Amino acid sequence: MTAPLVRGWCPSLYEPMASADGLIARIKPFVQGLSADELRLIADLADLYGSGAIDLTSRANLQVRGLTEANAPRFAKAVAAAGLASQDPAAERRRNIMATGDCGPRLLALAHELEAWLQRASALGSLPSKFGFAFTAGQPVDADIVVSGEDAPVIRLAGSPIDTRAPDALTALQTLTLGFVNYAGRMSPPPRRMKALVERVSAHTLLAQAGLTETAVRSSARYGREVFEGFDMSVVLGALDTASLRAIADLADQYGDGRVRLLPDRRLRIGKVAPHVRAALSQAAAQAGFAVDAGDPRLRLRACVGRQGCARTAADVRTDALALAPLLPGRAILHVSGCAKGCAHPRAAELTLAATGADRYDLILDGAPGDPATYRDLTLAQAAQYLQAKHR
Repeated sequence: MTAPLVRGWCPSLYEPMASADGLIARIKPFVQGLSADELRLIADLADLYGSGAIDLTSRANLQVRGLTEANAPRFAKAVAAAGLASQDPAAERRRNIMATGDCGPRLLALAHELEAWLQRASALGSLPSKFGFAFTAGQPVDADIVVSGEDAPVIRLAGSPIDTRAPDALTALQTLTLGFVNYAGRMSPPPRRMKALVERVSAHTLLAQAGLTETAVRSSARYGREVFEGFDMSVVLGALDTASLRAIADLADQYGDGRVRLLPDRRLRIGKVAPHVRAALSQAAAQAGFAVDAGDPRLRLRACVGRQGCARTAADVRTDALALAPLLPGRAILHVSGCAKGCAHPRAAELTLAATGADRYDLILDGAPGDPATYRDLTLAQAAQYLQAKHR
């Protein structure tokens, strides 16, 4: 039975978000990642029900764009029927788990166990839809509850510097999550994120309620991508389409084990790539438009969808950002925003361009889009001249 269509401010599979190019629905891959055939199926569904435009988000989800009121429920039903989402909309809403690329098999197994529990734990009905978990062997990552370290997982709550270990990490995570729901349910207004709860109830109290205490933690071993024979590449600005999704599937089949994991910061990993084919895969991925070199200046761009998908701006933000990428000085981050809201990067950047119209931008140095402009109403060419002068 298909759930009624609900429009949300943050898109999900069953609660798509309205935008200028139609509704956006989010697919959250399971911890084990996606097979090449599943990627091709998502591409087929995006062509059938959407516009073919897809975003890879910084939190490792796929957003399919251009859905309509009529076909968004059909899209959701097809995705769930293929086993790419929870059948229960409530379970899908609370299944928010992110695993970084340095996670090894133990951490991924723990993440998988937590994922299974989140789907069946009906007591979590009031858990906010943005409440999430992150697993990492050492790479910094933000989430309401972060689990780090491969051999002896360490748990940390958002907003707290306290690390703790538990004999049974899964039970500890379950108890902390239920504790959040119980504490938040007794407060008015209820906190929506762990950091807000920690500000009102000390982390020591929350940990004690779960039977946990502070742990002195030594740096744990890190597991690089070579250990697991994976190959990482980045999706520039997170911008995909169905052709590029099929290209990823073909690369995974040809050079790897046919499986792909989506990673934070708009990266993806093809599994089990043998050393003797890595160079060929790197060349093929670059030819397909993916970034494979950590020094690629396009990786220092932050940009929203622009006028193609947002009614708030007349600027072709992504095209303009890509035009400026070769001019970036040093290791500077360039944020090109369609408006003062700054959806793609709500923090300060070394260089920020906030659109004031088509081909017109305010330039803010070391600030966010809503901050006072250093230079006002520049054309793209004038912004390019400024970056060229900085580059010399």
